[in-house]
Amino acid sequence: MMDRKRLGKSGGLLVGLLLLILISGVSPGGNGYLLDLLIWVYYLLVFCIGGYLLSASKHWLKVSLCLAIPTFLIGVLSSVVEPSMTLRLVAHSGALLLQALMILVVIKFSLFDETSGEIGRLVAGVCGYLIFALLCANLYGICETVSPGGFNSNDGRPVTEESGMLLYFSLVTLTTLGYGDISPATNLTRTLSALEAVLGSLYLVIFIASLIPRKGGK
Repeated sequence: MMDRKRLGKSGGLLVGLLLLILISGVSPGGNGYLLDLLIWVYYLLVFCIGGYLLSASKHWLKVSLCLAIPTFLIGVLSSVVEPSMTLRLVAHSGALLLQALMILVVIKFSLFDETSGEIGRLVAGVCGYLIFALLCANLYGICETVSPGGFNSNDGRPVTEESGMLLYFSLVTLTTLGYGDISPATNLTRTLSALEAVLGSLYLVIFIASLIPRKGGK
């Protein structure tokens, strides 16, 4: 019964993340105040509620809300007025901290919580992989906020987070597909994209190894 409950939690988070990636990828920016605000609210709720479900800790909920509430308010302010670089950086940083904390919760759940069952740990591990892609896309967004022009596209379109292109690039880099339609153009973005590919591969190796029963184990 406990395994099914934990599997339901990790499965719910996975569905939420897949919907978040789908919405962020296919919905271009500039759709209006209300739609952009709803997407932003859903983005923050996925990490707050998902992290609470996996950790089952009120302490986690307090910490995540302390990050999510000001990040949400800054996102609302950015939708109402022309956002300055400072507002955009603060919004990115708040979301980045939430994502980093969420990855720690997922790693603890999927790698070290053996009571959750293999399927539950497997689903949670996939969630961590997707969250890492979102985190890296957020890092690329910070790079573009500070110094635009960090990426080139084959069709000549500007690569912006609002268009979902940075998330697409992050997913392609993480899975080492390397289509080449979008490429890093500065030393910083090249370094970050290389680190994403390496860390993503290491994550998969460590995660898969954790699922293999050890000798003498049950």
